[in-house]
Amino acid sequence: EDGVADGDSIVYSVSFSGDSYDVMTVHVQYPSGYWRYIYSKLTNPLLLSINPSSANQGETLDVTITGDNTNFAQDSGTTLSFTFEQGSSTIVNSYEIVDDEILIANVTIPNEVDLGTYGVSISNEVDGTLYLPNSFEVTSSQPIPSLVSITPNQALQGETLDVTILAENTHFTNIDDSTILLTSFDQFGFSVVNSISIIDDTTILANITIPPVVPPGTYDIIVSNNTDGELTLENGFTVIELFIPEPSLLSISPNEAGQSQTLDIIVYGENTHFANEEDSTTLEFSFNQGGSTIVNYYTIIDDTTLGANITIPSDIDTGIYNITVSNNTDGELNLDSCFRIVLATQIDIISANYIILYPNPVKDIITIKSNEIIENIEVRDVLGKVVYSSVANHTSITLDATQLSNNIYFVRCLVKDKLIIKRFTVKH
Repeated sequence: EDGVADGDSIVYSVSFSGDSYDVMTVHVQYPSGYWRYIYSKLTNPLLLSINPSSANQGETLDVTITGDNTNFAQDSGTTLSFTFEQGSSTIVNSYEIVDDEILIANVTIPNEVDLGTYGVSISNEVDGTLYLPNSFEVTSSQPIPSLVSITPNQALQGETLDVTILAENTHFTNIDDSTILLTSFDQFGFSVVNSISIIDDTTILANITIPPVVPPGTYDIIVSNNTDGELTLENGFTVIELFIPEPSLLSISPNEAGQSQTLDIIVYGENTHFANEEDSTTLEFSFNQGGSTIVNYYTIIDDTTLGANITIPSDIDTGIYNITVSNNTDGELNLDSCFRIVLATQIDIISANYIILYPNPVKDIITIKSNEIIENIEVRDVLGKVVYSSVANHTSITLDATQLSNNIYFVRCLVKDKLIIKRFTVKH
C-alpha cells in the first residue's frame, strides 16, 4: 500500500493478525532515488542445534549453530557464548554468518573446563538472547582410566589366593606409593589384602584372603591412587560359599577284643581333625564306667587316623558297644555298635606274648619271632592297606623295612589258627 508523505515524515499504518508476521518492506522515494528500510517482526525465534555437539578439553574446532525464525544476518552484533565461559574471557575465535538461520564459529575449549554438558547462547538486538540448554558436551582430552578385569575372579570363603588386576590408561607405577586395593566386602578394621605388587602402570598383583564371614555373592573391586582417582570394577569378584563336610567316624580295627585283653586299635574318621586337635582328642567306649578309662595312651597318626592302646576290663559284660571320639573342632562323633567284647577264652586274637618283634622302632631289618610256627604273615599300614604278605611256616622271620616310609604299621601273624596283631614304627 502507499502512504502519505508530509515533509520529513510518512504516515503508514498496517494491521497484523496471527502469531507470525512476514517481512514488511517500506520504500521511500527521494529525488536522488529510492531508500529501502526493512522492518522485520517474526514471532518465537529459537535455536535448533549445534554441530558438532561435543569436544575435548583444549580442542579448537568449527561449530555450526542452526536457528529458526532468527535474524543472524540482519544484525552485525550477533554473538555466541557457552555457559562454561568465565568472566570476560571468550572461547570464540571467529564468526561466519552464513544466513539469518546459520552461524559458523571457530571455538577453543579451555583446558580447565570441567567435563560435562553445557548450554549455548546466541544474542543480537533483533532476536534478543536465545538459549539452547544442555546442547554441548565437554569430554576429556586424555583417555579415561578404568579397571578391566581381575583374575581369578572368584574364591571360596576363607580362601587365600593371588589375584591379578588389569586396567587401561592407569598410572600404577608412577604413583605406586598411593595405589591401594579395596573390595566392597572389606570390614571395618579388617583388610583382605595381605600384599600388593605393582607390575606396571596397568597391572597389579595382590595376595588376598577372603574373610570366612563374607556372605556368598558378587562384589566390587576398587583401586585408587592420587592420579587415577577411585576406579571401580563393578560386580567383578564372586565369593563362593565354602561347603564344609560333616566329620564322622568310619570304623575301628580290630573291632573285637576279649575281657582283660590289652591291644592296639585304630579308629578311622572322615573329614576329621585328630592331628590339629591332638591335645583335645579323646576316645571312649560305651562300656566305660564312672571316671575310669580303658585307654592307656593315644597315638595321633593324622587328621583322620587315631591310634590307641586299650585294656578291656575283666568285668565287662560281653556284647556289642559304641565308641565316641571327641575334640574341640569335630565335637562329639559316635560310631554305633562297632566293637564286640567276647569271653577271654573266645578271643581270636591270642596273647601278644606269642610274638615278639625287634627292633622297634625299626630303621632297616625287623625280626619277628614266635614260640609257635608262624603260618602266614601280613603287614598293613595305618589305612589298612596291605604292604607285605607271605606264607611263612617258620618261628622266626626277618622283614626289610627300608622300602617303607616313616609311619606306624601293624604286623598280623597267623599262629595255630589264631590271629596275633603287633604294632611297630618305621623311622629311617
